[in-house]
Amino acid sequence: LVGQAATMRDQQAALALLCALLGGAFILRFSRSLKVRLFDKDFAYLTCLTNRVIEGLFFGVLVLTVLVSVRVKGVVLMSALFIFPAISARLLGSNFQRILGLAALIGGACGCGGLLISNASAFALTSGEGHSLWLPTGPLIVLLLVACFSCVLLFSPKEGLCIRALRRAAFMRRCQAENMLKVMWKE
Repeated sequence: LVGQAATMRDQQAALALLCALLGGAFILRFSRSLKVRLFDKDFAYLTCLTNRVIEGLFFGVLVLTVLVSVRVKGVVLMSALFIFPAISARLLGSNFQRILGLAALIGGACGCGGLLISNASAFALTSGEGHSLWLPTGPLIVLLLVACFSCVLLFSPKEGLCIRALRRAAFMRRCQAENMLKVMWKE
């Protein structure tokens, strides 16, 4: 359920890297077809871009990535790594390439950050009797992903909740000023 992210072996890391390279090469090669096929199936049908082979390969790479990663990372971490970077990137970006890049950057940064915090806590929290306390890597990565998503949700330039509240307050002030002018004009 939670995996063993801190105990990854060299073979597992090499297999994960191979899957990442395969998935990245596939997305770069077929990005135009994937964009059309995944986001607008009706348009893809009209333009004859309904290539079942590309769609099958996409889902094959996705399944291979999940199968390789779920043993190491666990179901909870894999779910978080699939959902939170994509949602955060969608709130920040508007086109497909930018969303992909941002999602990879967010996922990688939170993964590295969780690993670094976990390793630093193992050294910093050593007690006097020789017992060491450490924070588990997987939950730290999930916490960083949730924190990153929360910050993006609050402060996103286009759709952030704080930005919306500021825009709404400015709109209400303009409406009140206009209404005041209308009342003064009528008198």
